Amino acid sequence: MSTAHDLAARRHELVGRSRTLRAQLVADAQALSPALTAIDRVRLGVQWVRHNPLWVGVAVTALVVWRPSRLWRWGGKLWSAWRLYKRVQALWLPGKR
Repeated sequence: MSTAHDLAARRHELVGRSRTLRAQLVADAQALSPALTAIDRVRLGVQWVRHNPLWVGVAVTALVVWRPSRLWRWGGKLWSAWRLYKRVQALWLPGKR
């Protein structure tokens, strides 16, 4: 009988600890919420650009027509961002090179 009682007491202790750890995880995850929200927005922006390449072309054409110097400046920044993205992707997903 004491074995069953010991097991029940241990189970009760573990359930309580699990409840405490879950509550702590939720509290800790709240600190990541702004960063995860920003990442989601960037991901949605990338998806939009992939689905609407015409608008990107229109924006680039407008830059060329109105401010060619800005095109070179932004083009350099975008190129650097693309290279950084590819490096991070290669580190993160080694199978995709």
